[in-house]
Amino acid sequence: LYDELPTTDVASIALFDAGAALLSMGNTSEGVKTMQRLLKENPNSPYAYQAMLQIGSILQKQGRYDEALQQYNQIARTSKDPKVVHDALWAMATLAEERQEWAKAYDGFSSLANRPDFTDPARRLDAQFRAAMAKDHLGERQAATELFQRLLEQIKARPVPGSDLMAGKAWLQLAGYRFEQFDAVRLVEPLKVNLTRKEQLLKSTIEAYVQAATYNLTDITTAATHQTGRLFEAYRTALLQSERPKSLTPEQLEEYNFLLEEQAAPYEERSIAAYEANVRRAQQQGVYTPWVQQSYNRLAELLPARYRREELIEVVAALPASSPAAAPQPAPQPAAKTSSTSQPTSQP
Repeated sequence: LYDELPTTDVASIALFDAGAALLSMGNTSEGVKTMQRLLKENPNSPYAYQAMLQIGSILQKQGRYDEALQQYNQIARTSKDPKVVHDALWAMATLAEERQEWAKAYDGFSSLANRPDFTDPARRLDAQFRAAMAKDHLGERQAATELFQRLLEQIKARPVPGSDLMAGKAWLQLAGYRFEQFDAVRLVEPLKVNLTRKEQLLKSTIEAYVQAATYNLTDITTAATHQTGRLFEAYRTALLQSERPKSLTPEQLEEYNFLLEEQAAPYEERSIAAYEANVRRAQQQGVYTPWVQQSYNRLAELLPARYRREELIEVVAALPASSPAAAPQPAPQPAAKTSSTSQPTSQP
């Protein structure tokens, strides 16, 4: 068709479709040659920019990043079609993300999210989420926190298909940041002040994990559940390792330690309950994620008589793995609603 009508719009469509068909069949070399032929013989074709995007994508997959970037740059500079420009800018941002050039990735996605002509609501939210993740990779926790919070507000106001996954991941990230803050508080003098601060962070971290779990997404829920167990374990350890008052006599110190152990014991029980919730998901629902395995591993340490038996290992290992939802990085807590209301009330 192209050879019969080489100067018509029909010819460009035919050549582009031929190139796309070759690429879809895995014939990369001939597909790229066909797209390049279109650019050479019909540079003003309405399909020229789409051909350039296709070539850029192939170059990116081949690891030829500089050549791919050159294609995308040319499209972004010269196209008059906003959608084509958006596609090129998106490709540039994802290229930076792939190369772990986080500052460039943030600039690219943030710029897209704030363009007035970038009107696709789902893609805008995705750009905001990826901009926030880029800030996370840069170690800029405060900036990432603000971006995630803004994203959650927008999702709440206008949810779109796929926004539940972004919201769940955002809550996991926020919970992870709070967990870091919680962990950084040491129970030393002034003990009362530090204990109050640690209790506040314990509560707010649990609340974030519960928010993450409300979306009922397997990977996120199991991550949140496991991390809640870790949180309770960390609080128990902090109580037991807290600084003792220097004015106590040996007898008073012994009594103090006994009372402290009594206060810490329920948090081990809560951690076990969280881990067991994940194991039950595996046994009853047939879901199995790395977070379930981590919960089982902790139970094998905490309750070896019950969870180190070979038959249980075989049962859990035989369960089908659920496909991971690219869960951000460990940061979560339980789906169990009882955990959301658990909070410390006394002090050592």
